[in-house]
Amino acid sequence: MLFCNIYFAFIKFMLTFKAVLLVSDLMALKISPPQVIKRIRDIRQSKGLTVRFVSRKIGVTPAALSYIETNQNSLSLSKLIDIAYALEVEPWQFF
Repeated sequence: MLFCNIYFAFIKFMLTFKAVLLVSDLMALKISPPQVIKRIRDIRQSKGLTVRFVSRKIGVTPAALSYIETNQNSLSLSKLIDIAYALEVEPWQFF
């Protein structure tokens, strides 16, 4: 089920941005459309979670997560999946 959700999120991304990628580059894919970044922050705040709490769950510093949420740092697909797990949502919900 999780694989299907990740796959559908990826397909939606590909169709939206007409990106062409090699499968080996999938996890290194950099994602930073403003709507995705905004959804991460909105979901985190709606669940009452702090930047510090989520950053600990995904293994980054609070500053790094803050940079991601303010679109000052690019976001890899693998980190997006980590954030989804930390927020207890499916990755496709960011799109």
